[in-house]
Amino acid sequence: MLLSLTVAMLGSWTALDLFRRVRTQVGRAQRIWLTTAAVAMGSSIWSMHFIAMLGFDPGSPVRYDVPLTILSLGLAMLATGGAFFAAAGDGASSRRVVVAGVFMAQASA
Repeated sequence: MLLSLTVAMLGSWTALDLFRRVRTQVGRAQRIWLTTAAVAMGSSIWSMHFIAMLGFDPGSPVRYDVPLTILSLGLAMLATGGAFFAAAGDGASSRRVVVAGVFMAQASA
């Protein structure tokens, strides 16, 4: 559990630091920083959950479907990318940022 929490905290800190750079960029550079932040946040959320699942013992053998597992990673990155995109828009109001944060929290649940 401690490893899962550590991965989540460090990954989120890194992603938010990368996202901070989005607003100071324009065009292609902004999209690159936005994508990088989404990959960092999505993979940290996914990794936190995956590590926690590996630590859970349901009492019977568990197998993971590799394509489905990779799809779940992609969906986590896509969901966080959407939330970051909404929060990074020109003139993003506080309300818009809060809604994006709630969406990201729901996507990670």
